Amino acid sequence: MITASSSRPIGDPSELQPGFYVPRAGAPGFYAASYVAVSVLYLARFVVALPWSISSMVVSVLTAATADDPCDVGIYDATADPLTLVSHAGSTSGKLNAVGNQSFPLLAPASLSAARVYYAALFYSAVGGSAASLAALVSNVAAPGYALFGSTPPAVEGAYCTPGGSVCPSTIACATTTALTGSIPLLALHT
Repeated sequence: MITASSSRPIGDPSELQPGFYVPRAGAPGFYAASYVAVSVLYLARFVVALPWSISSMVVSVLTAATADDPCDVGIYDATADPLTLVSHAGSTSGKLNAVGNQSFPLLAPASLSAARVYYAALFYSAVGGSAASLAALVSNVAAPGYALFGSTPPAVEGAYCTPGGSVCPSTIACATTTALTGSIPLLALHT
């Protein structure tokens, strides 16, 4: 279990990193490999301590998909219902069919404000063979899993929805999300 920096707020300058990762380690989970489900948009809650400008997002592929499956990553603002897309990479191929860290440049930098709830998103829209396995935070708690503070955004720590299409939708109604009880893909957000 990785927990050394989980007590610091995200964006703490003492970490001296060119970004941060979500979700953070600690309760209610631990890091492991997890296969992502198809046609599912995963959401991982975070709040930054300082303003940030994010230009790319990275996932760690542990087992490659057997086909060149498209996916998308993005950041949603959870200030109001529905969640609003701040920025995303767009439908991207060639990322989940190769092992290693895979970077997704965002179409436009995402400007994040301090003390505001956001959700990092991974949308794996279709699979032509076997799905990829990604580094993920796995819940220690079967139920309520990531819903210890609430079951919908902006309180739920991890959620998913099935919006259809192949890119992150521009908005997501909070009522269409479901709290996760399994794993959330680990995403690194880079400046």
